[in-house]
Amino acid sequence: MMGLVVSVITIPSDNLRRRGREEGGCDDRERIAVLSARRGCRSKIPHPFGLTLQYHEDDLVGSASMQPPTNDVTYPSLAVWKRALLFHLHNWNNLLLISPLLLLPVVTDVLHTVLIRQTLERKGLVVGSAVLQAFRALPALIALKFYFWCQGLLWSFVPLYGWIKDIDIRICWAMASNVLVFERASTTNCRRRCWELAQHPQKGMAIRTLITVPAILVASSLVAFSIISLFIESKLVFWIWIVVVLWVLLAGSAAANTYTYLRIENRNLK
Repeated sequence: MMGLVVSVITIPSDNLRRRGREEGGCDDRERIAVLSARRGCRSKIPHPFGLTLQYHEDDLVGSASMQPPTNDVTYPSLAVWKRALLFHLHNWNNLLLISPLLLLPVVTDVLHTVLIRQTLERKGLVVGSAVLQAFRALPALIALKFYFWCQGLLWSFVPLYGWIKDIDIRICWAMASNVLVFERASTTNCRRRCWELAQHPQKGMAIRTLITVPAILVASSLVAFSIISLFIESKLVFWIWIVVVLWVLLAGSAAANTYTYLRIENRNLK
């Protein structure tokens, strides 16, 4: 142990002292630290007992490649759904007032987009204003979604390639409300932007988030309901399952749509 301690003792050389004097205005230890940084050497920390401890920056903070991956990076689709769930849990008291609107198809998409945009602006939820903005954008959104629905219907009759194309159209359908609210684009530009988002490099993440995860959640809830029903015979279990399915298919998916758009666009999430 004593050998290890003595090995880290450093004595400044005459060359370092000479170059240190040229810096002026600082003691030997500070000059050594400056010169070591310039040379790319290992840095030194003065020890209270006269020892100079050597370390490297990576020993303290670690290199980027050595940092453990976060769940947001490793499982982005699950991270999006986690954000959707937390959004509803944190704002349940405000969302309860407009819960019927959150269960209406299409309406819930644009309404969630407006509400989440309010949270990003850090102004808090203003439910009344959000409902008004959502209904102003609703006619354009209905026209846009109807356009993509017709395209998807036509492509569904084409084997194989049409089914692949249908997946892109589903992404366009999901992104429509986000493009309208966040980018305020015209109808023609909205169509183009939706197609661009459907061809984004993170397309795979979008497919897993908007198609795969909801299917798994609904299937899992059905299995859980079937198992619980074997032991508990109650209508309450059935209605809880219905609420879970409705949340996944409507309110949860609407929030996940917007958080998927924000992740694709690399927007700053709260």
